[in-house]
Amino acid sequence: MIKNFHNFIKDLQEASDRKKRLWLWIFSGTTIMVVVAIWGVYMNGVILSVYPTTVPQVVVKKEAVRDSSLATNVSSIGGVLKNTIKTFGEELKNIYNTATISRTFMIKKNKPNFTLENMEKVTQKKLP
Repeated sequence: MIKNFHNFIKDLQEASDRKKRLWLWIFSGTTIMVVVAIWGVYMNGVILSVYPTTVPQVVVKKEAVRDSSLATNVSSIGGVLKNTIKTFGEELKNIYNTATISRTFMIKKNKPNFTLENMEKVTQKKLP
């Protein structure tokens, strides 16, 4: 396996610039996708730890289907979209309410006691 990789690198070093550029794009794209995937997993964990919420359950009311006409399909799609938008709005409202809760942090420390004892006197010089 490692020998195959070394051979691949040697072949790539001796290849044309066009082939080198192609492999550069392939490796760069793959690296970017891996980094973004790792970042996404990390952000998902951070957001869930900051805002622990349950998964919203979308309830879709089944509308009576009279026939398979386009009007019936549009009304059922409209009902689904209306319910989805309503649920999405409620979730946004919950996230906003959770994010705007007032949080207070108290940082206390001892008052610094600056004493200027046993210090050398610094002479002042005027700059030219």
